[in-house]
Amino acid sequence: MAEDVSSPLLTLVKEQGLIDDLQYEEVAGEFKRSGKSVFQILQDFGIMDSDNILDVIGNHLSAEVVKIHDNEISPQVLQVVPPKTARMYGALPVALHNSTVQIAMVDPLNPARIDELGFVVKKEIQLVVADPVAIQKAIEKFYPESTGEDESFSELLKEIGADKELAKEASTAGENVSAMTDLANQAPIVRFVRRSRTVPAISISSLSKMSFGFATAWMAPSMKCRHRPSIWPSRSSRA
Repeated sequence: MAEDVSSPLLTLVKEQGLIDDLQYEEVAGEFKRSGKSVFQILQDFGIMDSDNILDVIGNHLSAEVVKIHDNEISPQVLQVVPPKTARMYGALPVALHNSTVQIAMVDPLNPARIDELGFVVKKEIQLVVADPVAIQKAIEKFYPESTGEDESFSELLKEIGADKELAKEASTAGENVSAMTDLANQAPIVRFVRRSRTVPAISISSLSKMSFGFATAWMAPSMKCRHRPSIWPSRSSRA
């Protein structure tokens, strides 16, 4: 018999008597040789089709099986899961109901990752089952890869633009250096600096693009923005 393979799906279908020993050996061998997913191998070998596999997973997890429709997922739902988290966990939010978010995962049979994801999104997760290929394609579409610096600046500018109160304060502070300095120390600027692991060389001209006019105040002489601090605040650990 083939050596044990790390595939919860293959173990599940074997335990439920959906494949025999020979089929198990063949699938396990192909899984080890090719690195393809067991989900795909079961279909390639004509053992089970996609719908049957999804039904088995859904019944095992007591989870609803859904179809992924890109045009039905709203931006509000997508914002629940940060881009890096979605890519790391293979997780796609598909619906949001108050404090509960429905999430489809590429690997729904990994309970540890689901628990970790719940900690990150800080919402109750209702797992749904869907075609993992469709999930991955949707993740690549909605959460494309980008450089950390570009993503951080993009998020920062979005936060500033959305903070009407901050914008109002900036417009009234005018040339008052003290007021502008206080404003520069407010979120989201401070949050951006604290959450960055590295600080890119930021010029006055690039900061001025933020259009609030507090670049000069933020770049006070006492702040060495072109040098990385020796110690950064550590990220909060899970309780």
